[in-house]
Formats: sequence, structure tokens, C-alpha cells
Amino acid sequence: MKAPAANNDDTQSLLAALACGPCDSFADIGGTALPLTLAAVARWDCAVYLVDLTRKGSFSDHRSDWVRPYLAALDDAGTDMTRVWVISRADDLAHWDVIANLQGFGDAAKVKHLQPILSRCLHADSRLVSDIRKGSGSFPFLSDFGTCEILWRRQEDGVERTRVILTPKAPPIVSGKASQDSVAASEWAGIARAMA
Repeated sequence: MKAPAANNDDTQSLLAALACGPCDSFADIGGTALPLTLAAVARWDCAVYLVDLTRKGSFSDHRSDWVRPYLAALDDAGTDMTRVWVISRADDLAHWDVIANLQGFGDAAKVKHLQPILSRCLHADSRLVSDIRKGSGSFPFLSDFGTCEILWRRQEDGVERTRVILTPKAPPIVSGKASQDSVAASEWAGIARAMA
């Protein structure tokens, strides 16, 4: 994936656009959002999760080249390193408040590889900030998870890119609680697909 962009104006406007309440956890998928991560830590004093995925969306036994300099930059900035984790296996995925997918899946890599992350890591109050390359199929893909607010659309290197913030869909509500019938139906549908 590409090196992180360092435009401070973009970082501050993106942080303001996230407009979420307290953020206890910030995840960077692919290590491309270092300026945003530093700004989030400064604003919210949140824990940081660096999700080390390959371009095919899998975890590797070896750390990617971006991880070491990223950790050094966080340390140099005075980040509490006891609150920084490198996620290098699926079992360590968790719900995160803000997830950054800048210049990653849906732009430099296929968006479909983001599915396991979003399925396991979004919660009702999460926000995903993501870059989308025109023609990548990202808008229909992301619409399965929630609604996208477009922050900007730009031509970069002859390619149209759009930055969005995804707000997850709320679970169905019946009598003040999530519908157990719809959950059970979706679980049975998943089992039926697996058996087919």
C-alpha cells in the first residue's frame, strides 16, 4: 500500500468530520493513516490498533515493512506504547470506534478483502473512513454495511478518488431490542449456504 499522506489540513478536517463521541479505539488498516492516527491519539487519547494485512486481505506470519517505522513514529510522538497493538491474526480482531482504510481496500486493493474486517470490527457507533477509486465497486459493497457520507472527490494521477465516512446500519429493532427472529433467520441462512 502507499505511504501515508501528510497534509495537515486534510487530517484536521477529517478528524472534525468523524464527529463521533468519545473514541476509545482507533484502527489503521494497512498503515496508511499515520497523520490521522497521531491526531486521533492527541484528541481522544485512544488505544491504537495497526491491522497488518496483505493486499489480498490475509494475515501473514511476517510483519509488513510499514509496521516498524509506524511504531517508531508513534513512539517519537510520545504515544503511550502500552496502548498500541499490531493485529496480525484474525483472532485479534475486535470492535473499534474508528477504522481508517486510506489508500487501501477499495482503492489500491480489492474492496472485497475488507469484508471480514468490517463484519467483525464495526459496531453501532463505529465510523469507517475510506478512500474509493472510481470503478472499484466500493460504493455498493459498503452500502451493505451502512451509509456513506462523501467528504471529497478528487482527480489524482488521472484517477477519480472519493473519501467517505461510513456509518454502520442499525440492527433491526423490535419492542426496544434487536429482533431475535431476524438474527436466527440470518444464522440459519448462513448455515444453509455453507451446506450447499
